[in-house]
Amino acid sequence: MSHPASVSAGLELDERRQAMLKAMGVELWWQPRPLNPLKGEPKGVTAAALPQTAAGPVTPTPVAAEQAPVPAPATRQVEPVPAPEPTLAWTPAQPPSSAPAPRAPQIAAPQGAVQGLADAAPSWHLAPAQALYAAAGDSAAESAGGNWLLVVDDPAELGDDAEQARRLLDNMLRAMGLYGQSRIWCSWTRKAPADGLASVMATELIAQVTPAVVLVMGRASAQQLLQTREPLGVLRRARHQLGSLPVVVTYSPNYLLRAAHAKAGAWQDLQRAMALLGGSAAG
Repeated sequence: MSHPASVSAGLELDERRQAMLKAMGVELWWQPRPLNPLKGEPKGVTAAALPQTAAGPVTPTPVAAEQAPVPAPATRQVEPVPAPEPTLAWTPAQPPSSAPAPRAPQIAAPQGAVQGLADAAPSWHLAPAQALYAAAGDSAAESAGGNWLLVVDDPAELGDDAEQARRLLDNMLRAMGLYGQSRIWCSWTRKAPADGLASVMATELIAQVTPAVVLVMGRASAQQLLQTREPLGVLRRARHQLGSLPVVVTYSPNYLLRAAHAKAGAWQDLQRAMALLGGSAAG
């Protein structure tokens, strides 16, 4: 019996005969099967599944150099905005300097402006002094303390409230221990001498009364007697003299009727006036 290998070696068929046998369904079992070029590969892996290498020249894929690189968006550099300087609510301490600080120049008002201001101001007049309590009898105790000269804003300027201002003046003098005494002289300060009385000067009042102290009550009275335009608050805090005669400035009864909160300050002024005569003025 022939070996299959020898049979296969003797049956070399040409392509035509192999095609005829395939058409008849005859398997050419003696034809050697082509060896699997991918021997040792796991089952299920076919050549189609493997990446195929083209035999021809490989067309290179355009490299990234052909594509213009997209530049990264430029980062916008924001310059820092300086914070606003804080408003200084106080003046920082400065190093000591030997040179004195320059003074601000004082600008004098034009003479015409000063004259116009004076013309616009109301004209005040000092009435001759009268004994405030003319009916009171003289006594040695009253005369020992010396006379008082009061220069007071006229209560008649208040109209219907004039009587209340006069009573308030009485109460102030009562608190000082001077109520009803004949040594109390008063000169009313008025806008115009409507009663026909002539306006007098401070020197004339002093010569008439020869007081030991002058108590001025009200802004108009103080400015007219002292010949100044300083406000009443400044005049109250300052010391005044007419010659060698002490002068004390305080609020008027007219003002105290509308500003009760100022009564405490007025009482301090009255005490200062009494202290000029050596304590209590009571007779």
